[in-house]
Amino acid sequence: MTVTSSKHFGSATIECKSRFLLDYSFFQDYSHRRVPTIARAFMGIAQARSPHPEGESAARLALDLLQENLKPTQLSSGALSSGDWKNQAADSLKKAGSELYHRARSEKDPRSYQASLLFAIVGDDRAYLGRLGAGQPFLIRERKLIDIPITPGAEAPVEPKQEYTRSLFPTGEEKKEKPPVPTVGDWLGESDKVRTAFTEFDLRPGDILVLCAPQIARGLSREDLVEQLVSARDLQGGCNRIAEIFREKSGEDGGSIVAFVYPHAEKPKVTVTPSRPEKDRARPAHRRPDILLLLLLTFVLLGIFVVGFAVGWKITNALRSPSTQPRQMTSTQEENSAHKENETQAEPEEEPLPEEVTLIEEESETVTFPQKGLISGNGVRLRAESDLNSNVLGILNDHQEVTVLEQVADSVRAQSYKIKAVPTSGRKSYERDGFVKKEYVVVSIE
Repeated sequence: MTVTSSKHFGSATIECKSRFLLDYSFFQDYSHRRVPTIARAFMGIAQARSPHPEGESAARLALDLLQENLKPTQLSSGALSSGDWKNQAADSLKKAGSELYHRARSEKDPRSYQASLLFAIVGDDRAYLGRLGAGQPFLIRERKLIDIPITPGAEAPVEPKQEYTRSLFPTGEEKKEKPPVPTVGDWLGESDKVRTAFTEFDLRPGDILVLCAPQIARGLSREDLVEQLVSARDLQGGCNRIAEIFREKSGEDGGSIVAFVYPHAEKPKVTVTPSRPEKDRARPAHRRPDILLLLLLTFVLLGIFVVGFAVGWKITNALRSPSTQPRQMTSTQEENSAHKENETQAEPEEEPLPEEVTLIEEESETVTFPQKGLISGNGVRLRAESDLNSNVLGILNDHQEVTVLEQVADSVRAQSYKIKAVPTSGRKSYERDGFVKKEYVVVSIE
């Protein structure tokens, strides 16, 4: 079974039991052409009278010749309305019949190049049918099957008359010759002259035009044809179902069917720009999870940025702190670092001078240096300069003996002694020169 279909069409062709395909069909849909034409559709069926021994089909050849000679897209609206299309269709059938007749004369079985043909042209609200030989058209309107009668119309043009000669002086022996009477064939290719029939009728939106082989029209009931074409999801499914029922119920062989539904007028599409709420409502549901995922990703990126900014700010502050800045340690600074560690310890309270010790006042008498002395107080700092802000060289203990070298005054005129002593500075203890406040040294005058 051969099937073809489109949006408005459906067709099916049933093979013979002898594996010869005697039936063929075609249809052409012009409704979607860029350049509109007066014809909307063109379809037809054909049936060969007898199988060809070499496998050729007169039905397919007849349909090819019909489509080659009859161009519905080239017909004008005036040709359809005035009936001139019948003359063009009759001329096309004449050319196809002549070609088949010429081939049939050279065959042992001329019937292998003879075929019946039924075609239809669908225009605006009207259908135009032509038939030569067998074939049954139907119209289904409002679930009712209507027969379409086709009456024989004008025959194909007659061949030119033969010229006959007679002698100048006729004799009684002379016999008058009469031209042969041409026969009219019911099959395309049976004779030079064929009997054609045409008809036309109005169409309504939703009408189904059906062209079927005579054996299908005989083998199925009218109710089956209507039910399968109307209740099917599409015409192609209905045609397939009709072909299956025909093979089950009927004992006849072969056949083809073509169906076309006249479409409703398409309304022009109006594009309306929806407002913002309508757009939101019209948004597909599958896009909403994408929006939620996008929002979640935005919050995650924002959190990463905030955390990174806070960590960077903390690192920047740490780098700006003087305690973390790299320092190049000189030998002197290395020694002072140990002294600064001792400075972090709680500075002991300096003990007051004992009552029996009297400080030597500068005004009382003149003292020559160097002199021996004692440190009065625990944790007395020995500094590198007389300035109180100078580096600390070490720590001196209470009653530690020192050598007073001289008496000096610093920038704020605080009296100090320059002494030589062995201070405690980490693990290193050796004699150094330094400065101590005057009140922490008791000089022994000799």
